[in-house]
Amino acid sequence: MKVNIDGAARGCPGFTTCAGIFRGSRSEYIGSFSSFLGVQKSLYAEVMGAILAIEIAWSKGFRRIWLECDSSHLCQAFSLFNLIPWYLRGRWRKCIKISKEIDFEVSHIFREGNYYADKLAALGLENKLDFK
Repeated sequence: MKVNIDGAARGCPGFTTCAGIFRGSRSEYIGSFSSFLGVQKSLYAEVMGAILAIEIAWSKGFRRIWLECDSSHLCQAFSLFNLIPWYLRGRWRKCIKISKEIDFEVSHIFREGNYYADKLAALGLENKLDFK
């Protein structure tokens, strides 16, 4: 299972969303999510995208996960715990535990390669702001 994630922010701190797209081994669409996160910093959106992707994958029974994101900072955070904001560390710790119990890989992809996750996150932001 491959999941591409991304976060979107308008302003800093500003309104944020995160999104993820799950695909199978033949690149077929499995599912997706988008979550409005309120007023936060952009790093919060990226981290929450990873947290939600791992939690959703775990709850659906996926035990082989390749997480791909366009944030090199987030990729480093899987090995450097102190890069995560303190208020997310409890939930992050649970995701790290899950990632060690399954076949898990995380990698960086340039923004151009993460197009659909980027668009889904931006769409979630636009839709939420339109209704306020």
